[in-house]
Amino acid sequence: MKNTKTSNLKAYKARIEELENSSEQLAKSRHEINQYNQIKSILINLSYNNNGHRTLNVDIIENVLDELRRERKTKMVLDDAEIEEYIKLDLAEAANMEPDQMSPFLKSIVEEKNQFKLRLC
Repeated sequence: MKNTKTSNLKAYKARIEELENSSEQLAKSRHEINQYNQIKSILINLSYNNNGHRTLNVDIIENVLDELRRERKTKMVLDDAEIEEYIKLDLAEAANMEPDQMSPFLKSIVEEKNQFKLRLC
């Protein structure tokens, strides 16, 4: 037969461990809630409020950059800048090519695109 003091001691130790785990979890949860609140306040500061509708500044910037890209392509069409050849080009492949391996047209397109990126950023 077990000693009652030993069983009481085991139950006491188990309860202490359970409380320690609970306090660790509580501290972790508080930390995560604080992080969430900090991120939320940062995002609120990075947003534009339009009659109760919040828009992140990142979305606004992304839309402006997209509009500038579209404007560049529209200008190419209006200038009749050999659009058929441009459409046939594989610009993803051109990124891996050396400049001396590119055709003169591809090289000019890549240079124009790089200049546009520099102006954009």
